[in-house]
Amino acid sequence: MRILKAGSSDFQETFDSLILRRQTLMDELSSEVDSFFAKYRSRREEALVEWAKEFDHVELDEAGLWVDEDFIKSAHKLVSKDIRKAIDHAKDRIERFQSELKLPSFQSNEESGVFWGTEVRPLDRVGVYVPGGRANYFMTLLLCAVPAKIAGVKDILLASPPRKKLGKPFIEPTLLYLAKTFSISKILLAGGVGAMAAMAFGTKKTLPVEKIFGSGGKRAAVAKLKLSGYIGVEGLSGPSETAFVCDKTTSVKQIAADIIGKADHDPDAEIFVFHSDAKWMEELVQRLAQSVETSKNHLERSSIQACLEKRTTLFIVKSLDDAIEKVNQLTPGVVCLAVDDASKYIPEVKSCGSLLLGHYTPPVGLDLVGGASGLVSTLGSAAFSVSMSPASFVRRFTVMEFDKPALERLQKESISLAKEEGFLTHEAALQSRFED
Repeated sequence: MRILKAGSSDFQETFDSLILRRQTLMDELSSEVDSFFAKYRSRREEALVEWAKEFDHVELDEAGLWVDEDFIKSAHKLVSKDIRKAIDHAKDRIERFQSELKLPSFQSNEESGVFWGTEVRPLDRVGVYVPGGRANYFMTLLLCAVPAKIAGVKDILLASPPRKKLGKPFIEPTLLYLAKTFSISKILLAGGVGAMAAMAFGTKKTLPVEKIFGSGGKRAAVAKLKLSGYIGVEGLSGPSETAFVCDKTTSVKQIAADIIGKADHDPDAEIFVFHSDAKWMEELVQRLAQSVETSKNHLERSSIQACLEKRTTLFIVKSLDDAIEKVNQLTPGVVCLAVDDASKYIPEVKSCGSLLLGHYTPPVGLDLVGGASGLVSTLGSAAFSVSMSPASFVRRFTVMEFDKPALERLQKESISLAKEEGFLTHEAALQSRFED
């Protein structure tokens, strides 16, 4: 862990490097991602088969890249009743939250003879990427599919890397169950940049999707940045980011538990902690070290330790206001205001993927019990992205109509504006409506 104190030379240097983390990642991985794209575009499914063997250690042929629909139809038999009930309850909470965010169409007669409005149409095809690795990230599909269905999307392509330890069909039963729940019939066994390329450029069985959703690692985030020139991408949901803003009321024990939970969930997670008390920070470091030492699972312990050592930064700042100012510059995916009366600081927070308030809103529970999505933009992209909602899954276009008296009433001003812009031909286009 890095402990940095406000005013020191390494504080500002490190903080500036974190602000530039998206560009740094692009510089590091851009050419590697380009080579994946080039290989996929020249060899298509053959490349996916090779990558499944190389990275996932699973032998597949081209037909085996797709999960048989019979597995999807019988998925409920492989998931316990308790888990199905918990999934259905989470789905209900997410639906209630996301339904509030649905983007409406509108039409109105703005004034005599002028009609205007907007129309909203769902996307035809979207892709959802669910990462593999050491955990079962099925909640990613739940968080994406609910707003997609609310928006009216009919065709969802799911891509996830094959998992050898599961045996055929090499995919988590909970993902199959959710696929059945949301009427998803196309599941591609592919991971990382290869999966992104397949969704964006199409396969023998599927057209290119119109937009990609879901989370992933650093390479997947860079792939999304590059694919934005071809299709729509929803945020840069790369490795998770969580910033904890703390004060004298904040429990060291709670924050340590939250950090361990985030590090266990995603070994590549970026974690930032802000506090004005150096002794509090020292106590946090000690408690984190104890948690690592007492972990009984070797894999869990090593991944947590890697996250703490390489991707956890503790900032000793001058005040709570200073901490919030630094968070606004950092724009992390999730901000936890772990302080008393946290709601009064809401106006001071300018941008983040999700804002959690108080001492009883743990970040690990954001997806599981909250209803709001923890699938948020990272790498500082929350500064210009909006949280995922049904609006993310639609097109919106404007509609306008003038009748003849309205156009005649407004044409003089329109001609003046056109001439000021330098377009002298516009006058003829307007006046031609009245010459016949």
